[in-house]
Amino acid sequence: LLNSIYGTNAFESVTYHLEGNSEPYTLVFDCQKGQTNDLAIGLRADTDETVSVALHYGLGTRRLTGMRLSADLKLGTSPNLTVDWGTKSRIGLPSYGIVGRLGLTSTVLGWVGDTHEQLFNAAIDGYLKHPAADYVPEPWILDEVRKISYRDYCTGFYFGAPEKDAHIYYDGIYIRNWDVIANVLSSDGEFVTVTQRNRFFKGDVLEVMSPGTPPFELTVTEMFNEAGEEVDVAPNPMATIRIRSDLQIPTGSVLRMQKQN
Repeated sequence: LLNSIYGTNAFESVTYHLEGNSEPYTLVFDCQKGQTNDLAIGLRADTDETVSVALHYGLGTRRLTGMRLSADLKLGTSPNLTVDWGTKSRIGLPSYGIVGRLGLTSTVLGWVGDTHEQLFNAAIDGYLKHPAADYVPEPWILDEVRKISYRDYCTGFYFGAPEKDAHIYYDGIYIRNWDVIANVLSSDGEFVTVTQRNRFFKGDVLEVMSPGTPPFELTVTEMFNEAGEEVDVAPNPMATIRIRSDLQIPTGSVLRMQKQN
């Protein structure tokens, strides 16, 4: 009962004591009322490459009865806004509410955040265009699942009960063979302007991830810092770098590079 009262989130603290000099005693709960609204900010790092900022605001969410409204905003890969409205009746009628969720962007950040889903969709679309019993997804689709940060794969029970190699033993939690190098801010047919994430050099061959297209290469032939000076290395995270290229690359695209042994 104590946990149930405290679990309503309506009270800052819940304690109890017994009153009376003899049995039967009277059990009294002391409930200290808490704030009816709440605000929270959080930072979550799922991997070395994926960091999200979360903001929560609740209006009346800690009331025992009445109307409540909460909003949760996530900024990062696949940013979204979730709004939850509902009410609780004082006389014991059923509670009811409405929840709405809105994706805030359809840029490549959604592609990066849901790479597996996008690859599955691309493979299915390929099969629908060329249905055949021996259909094999395009090579870039098969390659892509090992370019993202991943745990090792297995077929599980798809081909029957596994007997050999039924268990996968990990040296680490994730396998990361590629690094995110930069995020694309803009391109004008002469320069691609990026925000740097990791160090890269003149002459490096980068791979571009853009929404709805297979990855393609971008070779760093020339690059310039914010002062307009030509540089051979981009060493500072979050710096703005201009890479000479006539490629038209959508804003929000991601540049990555294979790790060197």
